[in-house]
Amino acid sequence: ADADADADADADADADANADADAGDGVQADADGVVNGGASKSVRNDKSLDGEGKLEFLSGNQYSGMIRGNMMDGVGSYEWVEKQVRYEGEFKSNKICGSGIYNWPDGNVYEGQVVDGLRHGHGSFVGKGGAPKYIGEWVCGARHGQGTLLYDVEGKVKYTGQWAANKKEGRGCAVYASGNSYDGEWKADVKCGEGTMDWASRRERYTGQWEDGQPHGHGEHIWLKLQEESAPFQMRERYVGEWSGGFRHGHGTFYYANGSKY
Repeated sequence: ADADADADADADADADANADADAGDGVQADADGVVNGGASKSVRNDKSLDGEGKLEFLSGNQYSGMIRGNMMDGVGSYEWVEKQVRYEGEFKSNKICGSGIYNWPDGNVYEGQVVDGLRHGHGSFVGKGGAPKYIGEWVCGARHGQGTLLYDVEGKVKYTGQWAANKKEGRGCAVYASGNSYDGEWKADVKCGEGTMDWASRRERYTGQWEDGQPHGHGEHIWLKLQEESAPFQMRERYVGEWSGGFRHGHGTFYYANGSKY
């Protein structure tokens, strides 16, 4: 139950991290329709521009930076005036391409590699106030590859591992606000495969197979008891065997702290 509540909190943080769509995919159309069409106020009477300059488009968007052959090419800044979104960084042949920084009006910031206006390569996304914060790999605007998502400013609640299309996918480790942690395999944001869950406050640990976020298949669950001063060894109880939907189900062996077993 603790793990489910923690996972729900994580989902909310994921939604915050995805709230900002990449703004750069409209730059090409904007530039083609204005610069090459002669509607840019700053180049209306010029056949060719090279060097540093400013462009104003019919859409109201603005560009300031290097221009080569009437194209945004080099280092510059582009502002979507109506959306109040700003990009500063590299351009190539009228496309946002290279390394740069996106700033959104809600305070969110992305800094890193960009291809065709989309977050692509290595980069960091930081939400307003410093969280959530993702540092890692991106593909076509989505978290994809290896990366770390911090859910709080202190960095105590986090996931480090593999991603696919903004979802935890593959191998990764999640640390929750409760102090619980899971290290293992994921599928579409859900624990699935082999993994270990530690319940810190309950002093319990499960290691084994998972399906749909629950122990399912073969696994071992350990209950650690508080060690008494007179006892030389850590007392514990454990179950090793089959599970189904989070419950002990099928053949298994239960080992009691007093040495007996079932």
